[in-house]
Amino acid sequence: MLKIIFGVVLYIFASVGACAQAPTVTIGKYFTNVPGSVITRTANTTAYSANETVCAATSVTVCVPGTIQIASVNGGIQFINRVALLKSGSSTTTATFTIWFFSAAPGTASPSQFDATAYTGPRAADMPNYIGSATCGTPVATSDSSAQVWYECTLSNPNTGNVLDALAITGTRNIDYLLSVTSAYTPASAETFTPYVSGFY
Repeated sequence: MLKIIFGVVLYIFASVGACAQAPTVTIGKYFTNVPGSVITRTANTTAYSANETVCAATSVTVCVPGTIQIASVNGGIQFINRVALLKSGSSTTTATFTIWFFSAAPGTASPSQFDATAYTGPRAADMPNYIGSATCGTPVATSDSSAQVWYECTLSNPNTGNVLDALAITGTRNIDYLLSVTSAYTPASAETFTPYVSGFY
């Protein structure tokens, strides 16, 4: 009987010791709702088909990726845990989008990536720099008279609690992004899109 009691006591002490040695994770600073550069599409209402890029260019100029300055230092590493999207047009009909994040400029040439050109995600050459994506699938009208729509987006990495590991572009504090529609969608003329990114270092 005494042996069992001593065994239990020893087991408890061993457990407490193990708990005391558990590793900790230190979070430095947070960044909250950092706006990316605005994509202002061309002044027309030409409908998009599903899985096409939304760009400021037309069929004459290739898409220019948007940028988001989230790093604390050039080439810094950070973690994205929340993404929101704001668009200026009031339509919510099939208005669903995907934001694709990169740690280097994504390919937009050979073949040329124009506005309303098919896009289902990173090209093969972009994979080493692909951070992940945010799916913005639930449009909600803003609570004012501005006739805009906002989204709480879902991140693509369920393996780390929906957190994306993001390395800034070499020599900058930025990451790049492309935007695509996920369903057939009729935009407003000169509609704007602004992503907002939150996370920590």
